[in-house]
Amino acid sequence: DEQHLIEGFHQFAGKIKDGSVLFLELGVGMNTPGIIKYPFWIMTGNNKSAKYVCINAENSAVPQDIKDSSICITGDIGKILSELM
Repeated sequence: DEQHLIEGFHQFAGKIKDGSVLFLELGVGMNTPGIIKYPFWIMTGNNKSAKYVCINAENSAVPQDIKDSSICITGDIGKILSELM
């Protein structure tokens, strides 16, 4: 259920709060930003060793305070991943 997922996410976040971590967001956009996007932004901002990467068809932007720790790519995920490989 949703509450179980939220609790699991918070447990995971507590374990990696000070370590090196890459938050990779693929295709989330602004459909449900409170589940993935916003928590990733917050955890990136709270961890100097964290990086945030997003690939989305639209809305590939980040708050100014994590801009230097982020890479955002706007475009078709399939095409972008094919080009990277």
